[in-house]
Order: sequence, then C-alpha cells, then structure tokens
Amino acid sequence: MPTAILYDIPSRSPCACWSPNPWKTRLLLNFKNIDYKTEWVEYPDIAAKYKELGIPPNPKEPYPYAIPGISIETPDGLLHLQGSREIATVIEKYWPTPSVHLDSPYMEKIDTFKFVGPLATLLMPRNAQNILNPVSVEYFSRTRSARFGMTLDEFEKSKPVDEVWANATKVLSELADMLKENPSGPFLMGKEVSYADFVVVGVFQFYKRAGQDIFDRAMAVDTALPALYDACEPWLKRDNH
Repeated sequence: MPTAILYDIPSRSPCACWSPNPWKTRLLLNFKNIDYKTEWVEYPDIAAKYKELGIPPNPKEPYPYAIPGISIETPDGLLHLQGSREIATVIEKYWPTPSVHLDSPYMEKIDTFKFVGPLATLLMPRNAQNILNPVSVEYFSRTRSARFGMTLDEFEKSKPVDEVWANATKVLSELADMLKENPSGPFLMGKEVSYADFVVVGVFQFYKRAGQDIFDRAMAVDTALPALYDACEPWLKRDNH
C-alpha cells in the first residue's frame, strides 16, 4: 500500500497534473521520494469525496473544498486533509529530510496568485478550452463566471492582451530578480531547493498546460526563470499516477 493518496483534478487525455496547487504537493512528494498514488477527482465530485473522508471545509477560501487533498499514513496515524500548505506542513513534520525550508523568508514573497493573477484572463479560459474534461468544464465555467461576474469568454476579452503581458512581465521580472539574489542558483535559496521553488514551478507548469505560447513568452522574460524550471525537471517527470 502506498504511504499517501494524492487527490488531483484530471485533465483530458493524456491525463496528467496541470493545476499549480496540486503541483506544489506532487513536486514535494516526488522530491522527498514518498510513495504515493494519484486518485483523480473531477471538480463536481470534490466536495462529496472530502466529506466521505471527513475532511472539513476551508472557510477562508472561495471554494471550501479544493484540490489538492491527501490521505497520508504517518507515525501518528492516517491523516486526511486538504490545502497545499497544510499538506506541506504535515509532510515536512514527518519527513523532515531533505528539508524544503518552510521557514524560508521567500515563503512570504512567493504566492501562487501573484503569478497566476496577472495572466488570469488568458489562463482561466484556456483551462476550460484546453485542459478540463467536459464534466469539470461545466462546473468550472459556472463557478468562475459567478466569481468574475461575467462568462469566461467575456473575462478573456476584459483586458487587452498587451496590458496583461505588461503586468505579467513586471511580476516575472521581480521573480527573476529574487532568483538572482543568490547567484549560486538556480533556486531561490541558491543551491538549496525550497518549497517556494515548487510554488513557482507549479505555476510554470500550469502556464505550459494552458498553452505552450504562454509558457514560452513567460520563460523569455529572463533566463533565471527557465533555469529554475529546468532544475526542477526531475520532480516534474511523475505527473500522471
């Protein structure tokens, strides 16, 4: 039996991890070489699955039941929980070596939304168009349209593409500057891998799944960005089981 079951949202064939939040957890599991398997859960089925496992809703998030979730066997028993940061805390507690430095000062500077937000008008529609299975497309389109106050098609056209990329380039350039603070690189902490790197690379992988054009343009902002992505490639290989 595997040590953990990772609950993730499937993509269209060939099915593979695509979302930045479960990628944080998957990168962490791969990095620490923890035995796990993936259980794919479509968007409309997440709440029922978590209720079955006894995972409580997260009242602080816009969607109280969200991927990733995990069932993980620890020395203190079997735990069921959701939330990438909560999962990381548990994994770092019970599998402290090699450390991913959750106390790194970069953890306060690196946030998924910071890198998804500026490109949201490109990424969210592509999510429905290119990635999700039909049963999840309906749920995703309905819930995000309610959140944005417009359809995904309208959301996609709500900002000029040049403006979107200008804002994204600014944020990505700031990230590149952070990466250059430790010139021994390629990670944020120089030669030391940290969870903050996984937060960033999970977003980069989302860019890639949403569209190669988005990924390529983002990576072209500064050579420090593809250097980080390439350095994490060993932990990106396992993406579909």
